Amino acid sequence: MLSYVGANPFELFENLNDDVVKSLQMLEDDKESQFLRRCFVKSAFSYIESIPYYLKYHLRRKLHKVSYELNEKERTLLYEDNDYKITLLDNFKQTFKLAKKMLNKEKFDLKTSGKEFKLLRESIYVRDRITHPKRFRDIQISDKEIYYILTSVNYIEQIFLDFLSYKNINLSD
Repeated sequence: MLSYVGANPFELFENLNDDVVKSLQMLEDDKESQFLRRCFVKSAFSYIESIPYYLKYHLRRKLHKVSYELNEKERTLLYEDNDYKITLLDNFKQTFKLAKKMLNKEKFDLKTSGKEFKLLRESIYVRDRITHPKRFRDIQISDKEIYYILTSVNYIEQIFLDFLSYKNINLSD
């Protein structure tokens, strides 16, 4: 079960972001290195996967301040109870969906129908392929795939930052 006592997700978030930047810098110095390409993919996905975790931490800290009652499914998502398993895309979408409800930001658009979201799907395939290789070609990462992953990092990070700064405008007032 995830809690917020003793946790420091900002430090995690910051260090994983630094890993992405460092791996990109190293890759810039040796663009053809498949090793550095795989390092970039792994650091990028560690960072991407930390964002729903960070958001859950934020929500758990706010839970006592909001007038939202969690149902059982939402509670399991938020606290990752009972050996909780979820795919990256589902975790991303469901965590933001819950956050939108809890924080009264229901009009916030996750932009899941655009090009960046489609590239995120492609990037996940690349991550899965190098994590569970069956053939030598599975660990080869193309320039195009590096672009997909970099675009995915930027997309997820921008969605997260936009969400945190989003202010609901109540048009009925």
